[in-house]
Amino acid sequence: FESLILKPGILTDNIQVLHHQTAEFSPSQLRFGIYLDEKAIVPGESRDQKTREYIGKVSLPPRDEHATNILLFLCCGIEYRLKMPIAYHFTGKSDTGEAQANFLIELVKYTEENSNIKIDFVVFDLGPTNVSMLKKLGMSLTKGNKTYWMLHPCDSTRKLYFIPDLEHCTKNVIAGLRNHNITIPKHFVEKFSLHSNTAKILDVEHLCKSQEKYDFKGAKNLKDSIVNPDHFSKMRSHTFEALMSPAVVTSLELFDQIKRKRSNEKLNP
Repeated sequence: FESLILKPGILTDNIQVLHHQTAEFSPSQLRFGIYLDEKAIVPGESRDQKTREYIGKVSLPPRDEHATNILLFLCCGIEYRLKMPIAYHFTGKSDTGEAQANFLIELVKYTEENSNIKIDFVVFDLGPTNVSMLKKLGMSLTKGNKTYWMLHPCDSTRKLYFIPDLEHCTKNVIAGLRNHNITIPKHFVEKFSLHSNTAKILDVEHLCKSQEKYDFKGAKNLKDSIVNPDHFSKMRSHTFEALMSPAVVTSLELFDQIKRKRSNEKLNP
């Protein structure tokens, strides 16, 4: 490991290690994806003991200022759980998605040309740089858009899929639930015998208020600050897990039964 070169950019040594690790894999085990993850760092410079160079300046695109984030490209198998960082870059606050889009295509090409694996998809969060990257690659997150793939840069008969990560997909659903009524497809309404084809946050608000006076709560983690957060509150994992959980579903079902016994009103699904 001491001989590996870990300079910003494509980690060619790591890809060679990945190539040797997958030498005996079956075709299905060679299906991989690339996961993008960006973390904030303390701006500054450090000396790389291997290369004797100073690192810490923005490297994507290169410019003479201290980086505020580090962007990691992690390669991960689908059938066989093998993970390997194959690239990283120092990034700044004012980066656009164009440089990232170009680098990603270069990385996919290099990885497939210099290893056994096939890259089928890219997973990313919905930060502004990644959204900009999508636009540069001909995709968008606008309403009604259903194209989350592009022709594979290594093979025009294949597709390279772009998948927002689960946490951010869930955040988007919750944002839609708070700001709009969500219309449920007819076949789901019929399959689950739902009372309505509309879901809205109002029913969860009623549940939250109805259980406040009780010590025994159906959804104990549900609070008003989660249902209706202020502008400065961030959506975190435990927040949406508390809002979209089996406890909330079963509590809403019970609340619905109680309410219908008192009157003929019916809750939304």
